[in-house]
Amino acid sequence: KYLGFSIAESGSDWNTLKVMDLATGEILEDKVEWAKFTGISWGVDGFYYSAYDAPKKGEEYSAANEYHQVFFHRIGTPQSDDVLIWRDDENPNRNHYAATSKDGEWIILFASEGTSGNNVRISNDGTTWTRLVTNFEDDYSFLGKRGDWLYFSTNNKAPNKRIVAWDTKDFTQKEVLAEKEFVLKSAALSKNKMVLVYLEDVISHVYTCDIADNSQAEEVKLPGIGTVNGVKTSSSSDEVYLYFENFYTPREVFYFLAGSDKEVSSVFETNPTVNSADYETIAMKYPSKDGTMIPLFITRKKGTPQDVSTPCFLYGYGGFNISIAPHFKSDRIPFLNDGGIYVVANIRGGSEYGEDWHQQGIKMNKQNVFDDFIAAAEYLQKEGWSSKEKMAVHGRSNGGLLAGALLTQRQDLFQVAIPKVGVLDMLRYHKFTIGWAWASDYGRSDDSEEMFNYLRGYSPLHNVIPTEYPATLLVTGDHDDRVVPAHTFKFAAELQSKQQGSNPILLRVDKNAGHGAGKPVSKQIDEFADQWAFVYHHLGMDE
Repeated sequence: KYLGFSIAESGSDWNTLKVMDLATGEILEDKVEWAKFTGISWGVDGFYYSAYDAPKKGEEYSAANEYHQVFFHRIGTPQSDDVLIWRDDENPNRNHYAATSKDGEWIILFASEGTSGNNVRISNDGTTWTRLVTNFEDDYSFLGKRGDWLYFSTNNKAPNKRIVAWDTKDFTQKEVLAEKEFVLKSAALSKNKMVLVYLEDVISHVYTCDIADNSQAEEVKLPGIGTVNGVKTSSSSDEVYLYFENFYTPREVFYFLAGSDKEVSSVFETNPTVNSADYETIAMKYPSKDGTMIPLFITRKKGTPQDVSTPCFLYGYGGFNISIAPHFKSDRIPFLNDGGIYVVANIRGGSEYGEDWHQQGIKMNKQNVFDDFIAAAEYLQKEGWSSKEKMAVHGRSNGGLLAGALLTQRQDLFQVAIPKVGVLDMLRYHKFTIGWAWASDYGRSDDSEEMFNYLRGYSPLHNVIPTEYPATLLVTGDHDDRVVPAHTFKFAAELQSKQQGSNPILLRVDKNAGHGAGKPVSKQIDEFADQWAFVYHHLGMDE
């Protein structure tokens, strides 16, 4: 009956929640302000959401975010009447989220102390809670309710994830699906089936099996090498919808009937101006500094030579248990058409090979992330895919830290660097907005002298020296309250003051824009036009 949606003004993480009547298209008077890091989980006559107290005037985009709370909003009532479901006054640096079973019987409450690991409580009245998970050591994601059982995917005792379920009558747990060789990227429950998406060397594979008996899992054929996201199912049927995309194929919607169909069928295709048949992606692996083999995707227009004169745009992320699987972005196509190669290095810190891969790139192992990316650039040049003079490196957010670290550790290795909205002051990042939550990956400078010295050793801001730096375009938004612009401002000032060469160090500040989510198409066009013009010019592609 209703659509709940959120509005982010100027790209901020602060959201205003609103409601539409689907029958009439009318926007109701319901409005929830100062929501942040939240979904909308529907109950019987309203929805659950997460929010903070309203910030002090003038500190909306910089003050630390504390006391994340869960509320219930009943349709047709003012926000002042919203019911507080959960607040933890003893632990201000915890985030809380609510999910609901589709029958409205159960509320599932998650609490986290960082970007990984959560505990789980459940309630059928919003007041009395039963704790299913008491610590923050593992990740749990709610999949749905079937019969008396609540199903979750988790990396508890399973770095590659497994599926477990709790009986809501006596709260006993059972294992539903054991851990496999590859990472369980996502799972969904239909009426009778489990739909399982595995990452096999960073490429999506889809399987189905009976919820009651998973011994006979069957693979469903996809249209090619790529990534599956957004699997949608229903408790009333075995119909399945999913998104599929890769580096040169825009996101497309596919359908199959679990248990019957052996391959997916297209039901919605965008109308791209790109012909996917003109391009190809080559998957390979290369050795990092310590010998670890790292996946690498090279995408090019067919016929583009493997040559030292070929322009190369190298991208990486390496953090927060996030995998960078094949995905489409239209701004890359002109670069491919003009003879460039787009390369993604699946460096450690992500989830490409499960929690073990993540752990190898965090805290005192963070240098592995930078070494992996450096090794990617060296490999591409050694194998003749490109050269130092024709290489640009790029990353955003945690990937902006990656690009910043390369600028301060191996500025001799590439011609262009583009750090976007990067975490660049590793000694003070936790003092602003939601920065404290990243300590699970980074550690904090006030944890110990050892941690301080380790962070100081790679913090881009604190390792700028007088030398010749590559052409650098630093990008941020004036309303970025995820990674506050001060990171980029200070790093740009340091680079500009210590640049010993003739290459420009430019700072691009997008007004009325934030970390990136929800950025209007017009602003994206402006940003990517500037980015690619900078790359083309300094890689000699505009001649």
